[in-house]
Amino acid sequence: MIPVLSREQIRHWDAFTIRHQGISSYDLMEQAVHALSKWIMNVFPREDHPIVILCGPGNNGGDGLGLARHLFKQFYDVTILDLADSKTEDRQMNYDRLPSHEGLPIVRYPAPLPARLQQDKTIWIDALLGSGCSGPLKEPIATLVRQVNTKTGIKLAIDLPSGLQADKPSTGPIYKADITLTFQAPKFSFFISENERFVGHWHLLDIGLVPAFLRTIDIPFHVLTSAHIRHLLHTRSTFSHKGMQGHVCLISGRDGMMGAAILSGRAALRSGAGKLTLYAPHHAQTILQIGLPEALYMGDPHETVWSTPPPRTGFQSAGVGCGIGTNQITAQALRLFLESTPEYPLVLDADALNILADDPTLMSRIPPGSILTPHPGEMQRLIGERQNAYDQINSAIQLARKHQIYIILKGAYTRIICPDGTGMFNSTGNAGMATAGSGDVLTGLLAGLLAQGYPPGDAAQIGVFIHGLAGDLALVDIGAQESILASDLVDQIGHAFQKLKGVCV
Repeated sequence: MIPVLSREQIRHWDAFTIRHQGISSYDLMEQAVHALSKWIMNVFPREDHPIVILCGPGNNGGDGLGLARHLFKQFYDVTILDLADSKTEDRQMNYDRLPSHEGLPIVRYPAPLPARLQQDKTIWIDALLGSGCSGPLKEPIATLVRQVNTKTGIKLAIDLPSGLQADKPSTGPIYKADITLTFQAPKFSFFISENERFVGHWHLLDIGLVPAFLRTIDIPFHVLTSAHIRHLLHTRSTFSHKGMQGHVCLISGRDGMMGAAILSGRAALRSGAGKLTLYAPHHAQTILQIGLPEALYMGDPHETVWSTPPPRTGFQSAGVGCGIGTNQITAQALRLFLESTPEYPLVLDADALNILADDPTLMSRIPPGSILTPHPGEMQRLIGERQNAYDQINSAIQLARKHQIYIILKGAYTRIICPDGTGMFNSTGNAGMATAGSGDVLTGLLAGLLAQGYPPGDAAQIGVFIHGLAGDLALVDIGAQESILASDLVDQIGHAFQKLKGVCV
């Protein structure tokens, strides 16, 4: 997995590398400059794009000055917009090495840039503060950032958009990057929804920091990778049979919502579960047995809603909530079900979460190790309104610790919060998955993995990763995010498993 480190941890990693490799801080800056210039030269042809590099007073500015030198020597049309005299020794060294005598333009802000740079193809590179920013931008950098944010062209940021905090909410003007080129480890702020318009697409550049440092620190958050998920997967025995692959119970569906049961059920079976029972209102039998002939059907005595808990035994997992509604009869059924202490792990989603929000006393009845899968609205109902996504994640951590459960916060970079307070960000999926039924598919996947004996933490990671990967494969197949259906995700689950087993990144 990829570690998500704090601003201070990155600084300590720099110092650790300098000490253990016997290099200077300037040498490390040069390694960063080489990585930056290599990426830019691979992506942007020098003939097409004039480049303006905004250089601040610290080491982020030093990165920008070094990048200007490298690109200029490769015959790029580069202009430096310099905001300050050097404030660090390494920045001054890079300033002294600038080939200004060979014609590299240096403009002292607030002097105006040449008119030829005010065009759509101009690349604006933010090397003002990066992660050196510890609070709102001050003048004159704040004014410059506001001005550049109004420009057309392509905007890049080195390490971190200036004005954006690495680990906490930000205030004041922030550079709006289309692309952020960050060093060695992503920042926590990259995974926060309100920061998307500042970060753009981020890319991780290896600048040679010593990996041994990571064994010396606590890392509360990681990013999931296919190599890690692949390692978690079980291998089936040649002599496997359906009785060995687990029996899932899905409590889902009410009058008019049986599609949720079918989507969730199909996903549970595609996950590898050996058997599936759909527990649903009495009138749903024909619909479900025609819509999903591979599943068993167990009828609730009520005609149109869930009213009675299923058996406590006979299953290896249960998924509860997809399309069940929140009426009083169903709310009472959920209470009775939780009070009966099911002998198998649970996945609680959708209306089950809404019932929990209406009656918080039920939270203490949830079996430890269960998985809750709220989308942002459901999470807000569970914990109350929060000021920002940082507060929501912190509240989710407290909830997971208190009840010893796993919480999957669905959305871009779906977040898995574990009972010990650690977490993972998912690296698969796309905006086309924001469609009705997508969450039902995830619930079925998770319940199916639990039934096969995966520990809840492993099931959560595999399920989220496979779910997102299926969405990515559906996008390739369908061709447009707008056209993806939840059933397309189910159809791609098998291909996602196949790709995961054959790819390691």
